[in-house]
Amino acid sequence: MKKTALAALLICAAILLGGCGRGQKTTTFPPSESSTVAQHPSQEAAQPEEEGELYGSAKQLAGRIAVVAVFWEDAQDSWGRNELQTAQQQLVTALGFLEKQAAGYGVEAEFCYSPAEGALNYRQSSPDETLNLTDHLTDFYQQVISWMDTALPEQQLLEQYQAESVCYLVFLPKSGTSFTLPRMADVPEQLTQRELSFVFYYQDAQRIQRQCPYIYAHELLHQFGAIDLYSNSPQLPAGSRLPEYVAAEYPDEIMGGNTQGHYYETELTEIGFEITPLTAYCLGWVDTLPELDSYPELTRIRPGALYSSEYYQELIQYELPT
Repeated sequence: MKKTALAALLICAAILLGGCGRGQKTTTFPPSESSTVAQHPSQEAAQPEEEGELYGSAKQLAGRIAVVAVFWEDAQDSWGRNELQTAQQQLVTALGFLEKQAAGYGVEAEFCYSPAEGALNYRQSSPDETLNLTDHLTDFYQQVISWMDTALPEQQLLEQYQAESVCYLVFLPKSGTSFTLPRMADVPEQLTQRELSFVFYYQDAQRIQRQCPYIYAHELLHQFGAIDLYSNSPQLPAGSRLPEYVAAEYPDEIMGGNTQGHYYETELTEIGFEITPLTAYCLGWVDTLPELDSYPELTRIRPGALYSSEYYQELIQYELPT
């Protein structure tokens, strides 16, 4: 095995943007001085996907979508009340942006999320004083998935909110580059069945500037099949001229990575970017693009997954666990 499956996925995911020991405790929200431990039935046994099923938990950006926010902390960094409420509000801003952008393409999308909804907000911590999550990301990811399988019964969420799909976000009260682990075609379904984004609260090492809502929206879009359209995007072939075209023709494309002309203070409260036809095509909101003739690397090979071209497959080496 050239690389472990999990490590390969984490390497790929870390490029996309731009364990915690025993005795862990889960708290539902809204938080209070006397927090309560959430009680949930065990996750139902995983059922094999039907033949031809191409989606992870997020499926398509249309219809009713439940959003689960998990606010994770370790011994080094915990969530303050103000920071937690700010992150929740910025998530609301990002979801409103996505709904409005979908409507512009004639697509009805409704995100089911509220900071006051306990079944959609969790605070997860560990007493392990020796582990820093960002230094042990692979172990951390394994623990997140294990916890989700036990604490977050997906079918129950779908039924409770009459939703077609579920998005998961893990928020960290740290500095870092946010990333997403989406459903990737031709990668074992066990590894990417639950699509989730890891969102860092701060964007600078000094922890002065926090991440903007457009980062939340950008990461969520990866769960629905959007690809990075900036230079050195792992979802584009080496030498692709598409990023240059995007920068020139669609400078406000949210997947393009161009922040010139976007002011930090403004972006904290509203998103000045847009979902252009290029990303709308990746999301399945439009059926075709005139750019496909000039940039065939945009062509969707299979719907539902992040991407499945030979360029992206080269980044992934895996084998099923025995």
